[in-house]
Amino acid sequence: MNADYTQHRLLLISPGDDFKSCSLRAVLHENSDTAVELDCPFKVPNRLIQVKGFCDGLVCVAIKREVFLWNPSTGEFMMLPDVDLPYHYFASYGFAYDESIDDYKVVGLFLSSSSYEVQVYTLRSDSWRRIGDFPHFVPPKGFGTFVNRALHWSVTNEFNDNIVSLDLAKETFGEILEPEYGDGCLHKIFLEVLNGCLCIVRYCDPNACVDVWIMKEYGIKESWTKLFVIPYLSHQIDRLFMLKNGEVLLLHIQSQFVQYSPKDGTFSHLTVHNCSAFFSADPYVESLVSPHIN
Repeated sequence: MNADYTQHRLLLISPGDDFKSCSLRAVLHENSDTAVELDCPFKVPNRLIQVKGFCDGLVCVAIKREVFLWNPSTGEFMMLPDVDLPYHYFASYGFAYDESIDDYKVVGLFLSSSSYEVQVYTLRSDSWRRIGDFPHFVPPKGFGTFVNRALHWSVTNEFNDNIVSLDLAKETFGEILEPEYGDGCLHKIFLEVLNGCLCIVRYCDPNACVDVWIMKEYGIKESWTKLFVIPYLSHQIDRLFMLKNGEVLLLHIQSQFVQYSPKDGTFSHLTVHNCSAFFSADPYVESLVSPHIN
């Protein structure tokens, strides 16, 4: 990742499933930018479009049961073949590059009648194959977060949260132990990547504060470190993108971007013109990578 984010953009989905893009560097360094409209060739009216992952400029997008790989920079896209399942009620995805085979993989967790069946799609083969069942019968949150050659999902049962990992090369599941939070408060978490490390963003009730934790040594529970606490938020954070120069982060709260400085505890609002409302905002890298590599 280049230090000034010159190749990074934000993909915004606004009401009506309109796709727009703005410069992450301009938002960070100039506190504003103007969003430009993107041509989304596979958009279908009145069908919810959901982003399921990013890698090397490619975006994994799901529209109900249909899954696409799309490069917003070039406009190239391809639709993945259907999964060989008679019916499934819910699907969560992960998307990443598997360097061990020089190929891109989409991992699908499909809820059938009795379990979450796990299937893996490889771009060069253009096909899905079953690798087993997801180890928890509870809905995983969001899409898989890729760190240390593994995808990660947060799952919640009635007692606690768990972080489930999938080694992308070995295609085996494991578990990442959460830190000892020590406060006993109710909470919910989502996962991010900060400085190449797995990160937990924990929204705490009833104080409406957010803890940000980073795992400095992957797989070592004792290496979890609380970076800082974001206080007194009136709305829940949807995404935490990245730290800038080790101290400033970009937040997406209720269709707004907010910059927070842990050093002095100040907030500042960032402006994106030509996009008054959006319900999804995700960073991607401009590239010429084509989804048609097989």
